[in-house]
Amino acid sequence: MSVSSLNPGLIELIYDAASIRRWNDQVNPMDFTELDKQSHKMVIAYILARFEETREAGSIDWLRLIEGGMFEMLHRIVLTDIKPPVFHKMMANLGDKLNDWVCRNLEEKLSQVRGGFAERFHKYFMDPSYSVREKRVLKAAHFLATQWEFNILYKMCPFINGVEQIRKDIEDQIEDHYDLLGVQKISLKRKTADFVELCGQLRFQKRWSQSPRIPVTSVLGHMLVVAMLTYLALQDTDACDARKTNGFWAGLFHDLPEVLTRDITTPVKKSVEELDELIKDYEKEQMEEKLFPLLPADWHQDLKYYTEDEFSNRARSNGKIVSGLTFEELDKNYNLPEHEAIDGEIIRGCDHLAAFIEASLSIRHGVTSRHLQEGIDRLYPDYRVKWIGPVNFGQAFEAIVPDLDGAPKADTFVIRPDRWGRLMLPALYGMMEGPHGQRIRYESRDGILHVGNWYRAPDCVYWKFEAETAGTYELTIDHSVESGEGGSVLGVIVNGRKAQKMAPNGKPFASSGGTIVTEASIEFKSRSTNGKFQKRKLGMVQLDKGINEIRFQLGKVGKTKGIDLRGAMLRLQKA
Repeated sequence: MSVSSLNPGLIELIYDAASIRRWNDQVNPMDFTELDKQSHKMVIAYILARFEETREAGSIDWLRLIEGGMFEMLHRIVLTDIKPPVFHKMMANLGDKLNDWVCRNLEEKLSQVRGGFAERFHKYFMDPSYSVREKRVLKAAHFLATQWEFNILYKMCPFINGVEQIRKDIEDQIEDHYDLLGVQKISLKRKTADFVELCGQLRFQKRWSQSPRIPVTSVLGHMLVVAMLTYLALQDTDACDARKTNGFWAGLFHDLPEVLTRDITTPVKKSVEELDELIKDYEKEQMEEKLFPLLPADWHQDLKYYTEDEFSNRARSNGKIVSGLTFEELDKNYNLPEHEAIDGEIIRGCDHLAAFIEASLSIRHGVTSRHLQEGIDRLYPDYRVKWIGPVNFGQAFEAIVPDLDGAPKADTFVIRPDRWGRLMLPALYGMMEGPHGQRIRYESRDGILHVGNWYRAPDCVYWKFEAETAGTYELTIDHSVESGEGGSVLGVIVNGRKAQKMAPNGKPFASSGGTIVTEASIEFKSRSTNGKFQKRKLGMVQLDKGINEIRFQLGKVGKTKGIDLRGAMLRLQKA
């Protein structure tokens, strides 16, 4: 199994925050969890950072702010819920040793994240000069989120011994950060504070509310999980820093409209045609009417960009939004800071992964229900072999799937014609064989998988698929051959027989005497494409109605390297 930034050890560690109870030495009207608090903290950090950028453009390193929030959360999970006075005393006296211990504790999990993530984690805690401004913003956000929780506790039990000292300590810490414009705005308890309040209320909305579940998670906590998973997934791509930053904030705010509409489950949204669209329209109206007026006017377009059409790959240049892009289009044409690209498709994958994890963890803990099982059965078939660009979601889902009495209900995957009648055979769904020691393997270029390292005969790749109509099909391949590496020969075998050459009219080629040339077969001799993927029509093949198999077998290698194959396509020509 290949190393992925979405590694199960790190994912499960993130979810440990949902089980860490805060204020567990106080009278509690509700369960305050570390996950909810950290999510609220990052929402507040966004507000504080935006106000700082209003004062001085470019004063915040957004990537460091995001990673700092993630680092501090992971650090806190490892040290669990230590009372603040004890924690601060420990850090004041033994901070370097504790930080070093945390770094060593997380090294294996973090080192699997690409792009130097583990090294920056270590630097964040061991180098006082690193991310100074971002650390200050995060510290202020921490105390403001803590104060939000404390105000609920205080109103319930102001008479508890020591509670006044806690209130004073929190207020003193906030006053120490009063030089931050956002802290001043929130302290006025007017519009900005109302936005913080509304976001905080998302912790009251529980996910999977119709089902018992352990650990319980809220919409607010789920938003942070999706943001973190998105950020980690983007480490496996060539995304620019701006694209990673946008991915995190779009993930964090993707469910923000639910503070006004509540969490409506996917089965309900899909139960009635056009219901999902109606809900989206209502969310937009409510956001315009109730949420956006709480924030500065020049922020509105950014929040709209994050929250509307949230699962579409999109880019924005000079205020104009281009949406509905494929991953490849986004990666090739919009992977620059000025395009402000957002990987909505990856955010959707991470949203589904988070839901799958929530159901799986509960089932692992022995708490299950029909709703959780249906969630597993709905999501697992869609993602068990799914890639989005170079991000292997199938591997992440496979690592988290719970142990059940029988496998999740996943229908056998069968390739069938698309709405245009084409049988699309991508490399991802091909089966590779190498009878004398396999060399053939999956490789990736431009975020797209292909069959590569194909230089040893008779290594082959084959697909099984279902044809709805028997007849003659035109065969096209999408392939690449390096410069100077032509001359390799591929044989095409259909249903266990060499594919017979067919004329364009669907009839087999004949000799001059009119007899069938039965030994004829499609053999493709490669020529250089200068390393670029190109489509090439190979001819016609005869398919049966029902399940068929097509196999591409390397017969001869031209020089040192064979052919890279992204896939094939079959199109019905004559029934």
